[in-house]
Amino acid sequence: MPCREAVGCLVYLMMAAHPHVAYAVSPAAPAMDQPNQAEWIDVERILKYLRATNNYGLLNGAGNSKGTLKAFRNANFADDGVQEGQRVS
Repeated sequence: MPCREAVGCLVYLMMAAHPHVAYAVSPAAPAMDQPNQAEWIDVERILKYLRATNNYGLLNGAGNSKGTLKAFRNANFADDGVQEGQRVS
């Protein structure tokens, strides 16, 4: 597979399903005008990573019999001067 087509596939995959590879794919994309051996090695490394992690994923409700999603947030409001229950505009 030529390098340019591989990077095109990676960009599509990055946008569609794997945003976590954006950090690795983004520098490779502009270099496709004149690709060299170093860029091709980087592209191959990304493809190997995706091949090795193709069975990873997120499961909603895994281990939770009720099927509820619990979310947490950083609740450090010590310095913002807003009282509990006060509306913030």
